[in-house]
Amino acid sequence: MSKESREIEKSNPDYEVGKKRKIVFWSLIASGIGVIVVIALLLIFLLPKEEKYEIDLGSNVSIEDGTLTGEGSYKKGDSVTIVAEDIEGYRFTGWSYGGNIISIDKEYSFVISEENEGEYTANYAKIYSVSTFDNDNYGSFTVAPTEAIAGEIVTVRYELNSENQDKYQLKRLYYVVAGESDQVTIENNRFTMPEGNVTIRAEFNNLFNINLTTNIAEEVDLTGEGTYIENEIVTISAPNVEDYRFRNWTYNGHIVTTQQEYTITNIDSTTSGTYIANYDRLYSITVNSSHGT
Repeated sequence: MSKESREIEKSNPDYEVGKKRKIVFWSLIASGIGVIVVIALLLIFLLPKEEKYEIDLGSNVSIEDGTLTGEGSYKKGDSVTIVAEDIEGYRFTGWSYGGNIISIDKEYSFVISEENEGEYTANYAKIYSVSTFDNDNYGSFTVAPTEAIAGEIVTVRYELNSENQDKYQLKRLYYVVAGESDQVTIENNRFTMPEGNVTIRAEFNNLFNINLTTNIAEEVDLTGEGTYIENEIVTISAPNVEDYRFRNWTYNGHIVTTQQEYTITNIDSTTSGTYIANYDRLYSITVNSSHGT
């Protein structure tokens, strides 16, 4: 548009009106944009932000990637499930949070909030084996469980074979931790699993029999007969018998004492067996005199 044309337009009465309208229009546009900006700023600063919480997973033992799942960022109110997979040679003992065990299940679910965000620890305990040893096969063990973690109770029982029940007596059960030499006696058929593989052993007493008999046909109440533990002290006794006089005790054809009571010290294979209480028959003698003397 030429300068002359612009001058002519300005001299037009409608020109000023149009100019004012434009000013008002752009003012309104500017005002609208300002309102929108203000509203946007208000929305940014005044409207509540979406809360997010972090869940971190760890373990008390060395683990491979993928063993624990459920770690990540969650919105408030989300349901969270954390899962611990099995580890060979270990037993899962529970999830802990804040130092406290919160679940003994490998899969644990909860609703996320400010109170329960943070780190969760998967706890594992090493599994140890329980084996038995009976070199002479005197009998058989019963053990449960045969794998255990430290602190778990293990129950042990031992039963002698029928052919050995008259020869041996179970003295004690004990265990030895692998790599150590100390013997730990098992009390009341139970023990607390230590940290390490254990071998359970049985210790026995030898048993010996004492049999008592007499050289007479009458029934005699002899005392001391029975089964005894090796090196035990045993006393045998023979009572008085009417019409008989006690003579001696014999063992393997040899006289051991002329006393009715005899103490056998240190029962073993050389002192066990049959002891005979020997009696002599008593006869009465009647004397008659025709002269009264």
